[in-house]
Amino acid sequence: GRRAAALLPWLYEAEQLEGNALFERALTLKNSGEYDESRKLLQDSLRHYQAAAEIGRSDAQVYDALCTAWQLHAELDRTQGRPQEDAMQRSIKACDLMITTAPYHSTGYTKKARAYFFLAWPMLNKSGDVRPYISDSIRNANKAIFNNRDDAYAFDMLGNSYGCLARYVTITGEDPSEEISKSMLAFEAAIRIDRNFPW
Repeated sequence: GRRAAALLPWLYEAEQLEGNALFERALTLKNSGEYDESRKLLQDSLRHYQAAAEIGRSDAQVYDALCTAWQLHAELDRTQGRPQEDAMQRSIKACDLMITTAPYHSTGYTKKARAYFFLAWPMLNKSGDVRPYISDSIRNANKAIFNNRDDAYAFDMLGNSYGCLARYVTITGEDPSEEISKSMLAFEAAIRIDRNFPW
């Protein structure tokens, strides 16, 4: 009863903090090229985040953490030559839950745009049609910008998405001028917002 209810916030915070600690270690290992060890810690991190999400269903922060962790999982998959689609789709689901719990914030839309961009980008090397994924990326980046005109990451994702589309248009033998122009405008907006943006 009451005792269990009182314990829930503590359990939630404990799971989230453990997930955060494991995620940071996984990120450090990934950056130093220890991919298999990073993957093990990341999977442990995801288990803690999922446990936290089961307790704190209305907290956007844990869905943000899940979204980011699944995107790192997808990055490891790409780096190690494994299919990334499952991890990215799980990231998108976490983004959707983040958007549901914090619909007026930009972060969920920005990270969702990033997920669709990274689903599209590798397709350029496989003669795949990037337009469906890029359309989703552009739409979500624009939603993020609508919610927060100062989200440099959203403008960056918009620029990257139009850049990807420009490459695709070039490959198909069409004129990419419009896509390049939209990409440059988005990057310029990101720089105006944050001149120290980590490009």
